[in-house]
Amino acid sequence: MNKKFLSAILFGALMVTSTGTFVSCKDYDDDIDNLQEQINKLATKEDMTSQIATLQAALTAAQTEAAAAKSSAEQALAKANSAESAATEAEKAAAQAALDAANAKAEAIKAAQDEVAKVKASLEATIDTKFNEAKDEFAKTITDLTEKVEKLTGLTAEMITSLDLQEVGENDFQLDLNYYQIAKDMKWGDKTSYTFGKDLDGSFTVSAGEIFTTPASLLVSVAPANAALPAEILSIVDSEGTSINDYINLTSASYTDKLYKGSRAAANGLYTVTAELKKDADKDAFVKLLDNGETTDKKYVAFAIAATKEDRTVTSTYDVTIQSTTNPIKAATEIDIKSTIKSSIEEEGTLKEWNGYKGGTPSEDATPNNEDCYPVVDGEAFTIKVASKVDADATEIETSKVLASYVVVDIENKALSTTDKAAIKSLTITGDVNKVSKGNIFDIAIGGTYSKGVVVPLKVVTIDYTGTQTERVVWVKAGGSSDVAQTASYVITPTEKVDAPTAYAYSGKANFTVPTGADKFDLAVYAKDEINISVSKQNVLNNATFKFLKSDGKTVATAIKDIAIAQLNATVNLQTMIDSKVYEGTVKFFDKEGTFLSQSTIKVQKVLPNTLPAGFSIKTNQLDAQGVYNCYLVPNSWAASNANPNTNYGTMAMSHVFNYGEADGADYEITFAEALKDGDKDKDNVVTGDEKLTVANGYIDNKKQHTTTVVYNYGAISSEKKDDEFIDCTVDATSFPTVFNCIYNYETPTYSWKWADQTDLGLKATDKLPYKTTLTYGTNSYETLGDDAFAKYIKGVSSRDGKYSAFLSAPYEKSLKIKEAHLVSNANKEVDEYFKVEVEITKDGNNAIKGFTATTISDETNPTAAVASTLKVTVYDMYGHEYVIELPMTVNPR
Repeated sequence: MNKKFLSAILFGALMVTSTGTFVSCKDYDDDIDNLQEQINKLATKEDMTSQIATLQAALTAAQTEAAAAKSSAEQALAKANSAESAATEAEKAAAQAALDAANAKAEAIKAAQDEVAKVKASLEATIDTKFNEAKDEFAKTITDLTEKVEKLTGLTAEMITSLDLQEVGENDFQLDLNYYQIAKDMKWGDKTSYTFGKDLDGSFTVSAGEIFTTPASLLVSVAPANAALPAEILSIVDSEGTSINDYINLTSASYTDKLYKGSRAAANGLYTVTAELKKDADKDAFVKLLDNGETTDKKYVAFAIAATKEDRTVTSTYDVTIQSTTNPIKAATEIDIKSTIKSSIEEEGTLKEWNGYKGGTPSEDATPNNEDCYPVVDGEAFTIKVASKVDADATEIETSKVLASYVVVDIENKALSTTDKAAIKSLTITGDVNKVSKGNIFDIAIGGTYSKGVVVPLKVVTIDYTGTQTERVVWVKAGGSSDVAQTASYVITPTEKVDAPTAYAYSGKANFTVPTGADKFDLAVYAKDEINISVSKQNVLNNATFKFLKSDGKTVATAIKDIAIAQLNATVNLQTMIDSKVYEGTVKFFDKEGTFLSQSTIKVQKVLPNTLPAGFSIKTNQLDAQGVYNCYLVPNSWAASNANPNTNYGTMAMSHVFNYGEADGADYEITFAEALKDGDKDKDNVVTGDEKLTVANGYIDNKKQHTTTVVYNYGAISSEKKDDEFIDCTVDATSFPTVFNCIYNYETPTYSWKWADQTDLGLKATDKLPYKTTLTYGTNSYETLGDDAFAKYIKGVSSRDGKYSAFLSAPYEKSLKIKEAHLVSNANKEVDEYFKVEVEITKDGNNAIKGFTATTISDETNPTAAVASTLKVTVYDMYGHEYVIELPMTVNPR
């Protein structure tokens, strides 16, 4: 015992003050008081025994973690030093250093376990009458060990402050403490007992009538998170504080597995608490305790997990339910289906799939390379998990679980030749072979100088709770390294609209090298769950194939040595592939006999397109100098109507505005802002590139600008949703303002009116015009010009498109009609001061200004000089919009 422990602490404190800040006597007193307080907590032999149990639990948990770290470091070092490794000397040294550190940690934990064990043995050996004399020394020693263990393991031996049940699945709070009993008349041959795994490590004997109990577990969390939780302080109690520990054995272990989405676990230290019914427990009394002793209308008791230390108890909620029954069971079934095998290069498969010759009996000429062999990595562990139907199916109660199992090399298998057996005997087969396990999980590695391609039949032997033994054979074959030989990346970016995004046909190329001797490959690319980082079972690629090409990227390579490029052809669901996420998978190569050669990483990423298909542009000079598109719409009917316009909209084919290049115009979406009525509101008018834009006459005003955007629509290829619908992926093409115009545009303007000249009328320059723009006061125009219609001498001119230039008497496609006309004096703006304008519609529906009628004939009112005047003609077009045409005229005095 460490009698000088207190002195050592004081000496250490003095050493600190010699090189640092002075510490007062009060601080020393505090340290001594704290130490004494820790010692005082260990007041009784029971307190000390409980504390030792806590230390042992902490060391056991740390030992498990240290063993895992050591195993990992050993594998890393072996891989770095292997013949196939390309590791540098520095990397090898780092691997060795990691192993040395793991070994040192394991040795330190073992030494601490030995110390704690010695103190425990000494404490147990001290008789009660002598305990008080040694109490202080025991307390100091245990306090010293506590500090040492806490530093070594990172766990605290202090009392926990809370204990909570944690939910990770269905029926998490139910303990099924059931038990099985081998039939009392069971015989193995002529014997009433049987040794399972005779001559193997862990072998055991079963007997007729023997009872077997099955453990059940709960997940709990403790606070503080680094608190140790030894089984010695645990109990399962009802709400009255009655413990059932006399009927059960409890164990506690740190929980180190992952928690998955949907779990409800606190961020504290996690432990698995396992309960198992004692074989010698009074089973009937235990069952009555669980249902409160009632035989009818049973009310099952609720239990809690409790932790007690130093007369202080922390209890979980009373959510635990317990049942305990025994049922007659049949022998375990479906062992070959429920038992699995898994390596780093192969997804988990069943023993049935790999149990040689597809489960049949080898023929007389069978050879080991004829059967289906499970591929494993040379020198790397693979795992066999043994189970039956009831192990995998929680609702199955009629058949037995697997009680125990072992794995041995089936060296006497009839399919093996003498040469095969010699090859197998030259291998190094390590791990859980020739060992009986009730955990039924076996990690095995096959290696050796000539291990590649050697087929090894492994016999999996099981015994269930009825005492029935079964045998299965799984065939394995070691191959190349699991190190990634190369990485090939494929980026999926559609170049045109995708009509079927859930079944998108993809083809891409990447540089690639195929290993010598390759005959076939397996390809799978899986999504990883964002929360759990666990592999999803849904392969991202469907119908995936490789076409191997020569370096020119076109010619198919017929020899492996010529392969330089791998063209991946597959079907993918663009909507379920997350935008920009990189999906990883592997392609594994095998020779013609199924021997694994190597594997390469395949990366597949869907990247949304951000460029347009080639060739898109706005047609030349469709926009004006200010970048505005003046859209001169084509009316659905040209004939003008004022009272009830029969033409109320105009159209424009988008193909007249844009060049679509290599893409289909239908895949372009053009949006004209606020150009469509939605009740009494304006909304966007959206049209595709292969359609006509339709605009109501109310928007055809020759002046308002409507923001216009053009996008290319690649379809619903994004993983994003809006209103539970996948959104389209669009790329901006262009943007500009648009003004909706008709041919009679007086706002810009592009349309004007004038008195026709000789050229307009088809006359010679020297010819006299057939009309006058002067009137004589008091004289009707009929008297001087005859019965001519003046409208045929008024010429409309379109500066945008001469096609629409026409006389007022015969406008383009009858698209304009006269509503009224007046002669206005310029000086005083008086309307019809001297003449009235006579308007009529001719028989052919054209406009006519028949003439001018004098309003007054009187010598007394003759103007003293010429009166400058304006002929104002009000017209309406095919959209019902009115305009005023103004032309100069003069009224001369008589």
